[in-house]
Amino acid sequence: MVVGDLIQEKNALLLSLEDARRQRKNRDVINLASLAAALEGRIARELVLADRVTDAVVNYISEASCLKDANRLVEAKRILGTAVSLAQGQSAEKWIREQLRTIPDSYQDPATIFRDLPVNIQGNSQTSTSTD
Repeated sequence: MVVGDLIQEKNALLLSLEDARRQRKNRDVINLASLAAALEGRIARELVLADRVTDAVVNYISEASCLKDANRLVEAKRILGTAVSLAQGQSAEKWIREQLRTIPDSYQDPATIFRDLPVNIQGNSQTSTSTD
């Protein structure tokens, strides 16, 4: 599927999302926001590959917004981090940093527990503390 087709599909989802918001259909908002976020991310990655980084930043911002609508704040924070790294020196960088500050620090990447805990695998001499 080419980027133009993805954009049309994403735009239709965003219109449905706005309609669900107006009708206060929370379950539909969550589902549609998740679907739209996935498409925004796919479009952004395609734009990065096409060396259209400025355009990709806009799609990453939209992806994060959709993730926030779906109450997927950890993922939104991660995507905004990607956007800010690509937006270095652009006017959008300051705005993205402000958006990152709106997500509470309690929403940290859950994968950090795997990076921070000492490894202790019984019978594995490569771990930090062996229990042999």
